[in-house]
Amino acid sequence: MIAKIPYSVLQTHSPIRTQYGTIVKPKLSEIADITFPQFYLYEMLFTITPEDFFIKVLMGDGEKIWNEFSDEQKHQITIFDLIENYPVVQDLYCQMLNFFLLENVTFATHIFIATSDQTDDVTGLRKVFEIDRGGFHNLMSLIAQTCCIDSEEEEIPKFKNKRAEELYYLFKKTKEEELAKKASNNTIENIISAVCGGRHPSLNYTNVYDLTVFQLIDVFKRLQINVASSMNEMRVSVWGDEKKQFDIDAWHQDLNKKSQ
Repeated sequence: MIAKIPYSVLQTHSPIRTQYGTIVKPKLSEIADITFPQFYLYEMLFTITPEDFFIKVLMGDGEKIWNEFSDEQKHQITIFDLIENYPVVQDLYCQMLNFFLLENVTFATHIFIATSDQTDDVTGLRKVFEIDRGGFHNLMSLIAQTCCIDSEEEEIPKFKNKRAEELYYLFKKTKEEELAKKASNNTIENIISAVCGGRHPSLNYTNVYDLTVFQLIDVFKRLQINVASSMNEMRVSVWGDEKKQFDIDAWHQDLNKKSQ
């Protein structure tokens, strides 16, 4: 089971020390330095499927190679399999991990190696973290939490027959396409615009870039709740609350519990 980072830890700028290395939470200013499209590429690496990698990233003969796999093989292939076999995929994930980890990350045969500039108090040697297949999955989940990325893989059910399996993956693909369309309004730039464009009393285009991604989205969610709460207050003040549905405490509901 993947560990859930406490809400109070996610809210801070402080790095998170793990058995795989030290996760840093880049500020929006640091993301702007590498450009938002580059950051979106890194975000994509948390949720991309092997099929998308073959068709959209590897391109060229990638689609042909993918179509040569049997359905059973397609469902068994993991991202780590691609990392092990394709240098271009190794490079992409090394770039991404170097952005989110304090240590210097390289890939060696079957594991990522994260080397720290700090030395061990006992040995005097540089601290080294090894990230194997299982550790990679755990680390990706932890980093994703700091950026409000839903990277948890859906548990695949046991199918009664081949038709049930085909329908499952068809519905899954349709759902992913619908979510991708909705995500077009949730780019970081658009959220910055919504937050700074009059909704927040103190955040503006000068100081908003000191926030982390988690802090920005947390503020954005709170503003959404406050807008809805204000509208309900106005409705109740005019029409009353005969059915007793108005919640006066809605504006400070626990976002942490809501996301669980």
